[in-house]
Amino acid sequence: DGDLVCPTMTSHIWEKCRIPDKNIIFPRESWGGLWGRSLSEKKSLIANENLKAPMGHLRLDNAMAVPIINQNKVIGQFVLANKEEGYTKQDLALLEKAANQTASILQTLLDKIEQQKLQDRLDRVNRELHKVESLNRMAGAIAHNYNNLLTIVIAGVEMAIENLPEDDQRARRSLNYALDAANKGGDIGSMLLMYLGQSKGKEVITDLMQLSKDFLNTFD
Repeated sequence: DGDLVCPTMTSHIWEKCRIPDKNIIFPRESWGGLWGRSLSEKKSLIANENLKAPMGHLRLDNAMAVPIINQNKVIGQFVLANKEEGYTKQDLALLEKAANQTASILQTLLDKIEQQKLQDRLDRVNRELHKVESLNRMAGAIAHNYNNLLTIVIAGVEMAIENLPEDDQRARRSLNYALDAANKGGDIGSMLLMYLGQSKGKEVITDLMQLSKDFLNTFD
């Protein structure tokens, strides 16, 4: 993500470090000092004096930082410190050679990590799609069964209305209310199937000009 991650560090140095909340991840905005400049400027740097370290850090008498660059992109870094007699240009040239040889190997590893991340993300998306597909099938089956049951209800109510005595208006009104509600329930089931793509809505020829006029008239 653009941060510096140090997966390898001299173990006894790590144990002696007393920086509060020490971590191997360094966000870009926190980059500083010799190694921060080396990363930001994509340059190899040596300092054999005047090194300042954060509180709790081990004392630094000298240090050398070499960025690992692949296709003009910084993908890693070597940092060494506290050589007895200080670092020389020969030391720098040797570490730069190691960085150049490491660049292609490290890039291959980073590419594999990125490919695995993409594959994991794709697998998660596929699992979510399968869940959605299963839910759609289940919702479609429920909607079909719902419509089938409503068809039986509607048919039963219609038969009851036909068999009612003419003078039983109270019962007729109640059954008509029930029939109307059942038909509206059927519309809901049809809309659900249409939303799931398991049925087509009704196609109606529309005069767009008249529709626009009617819409504009609502603002008069």
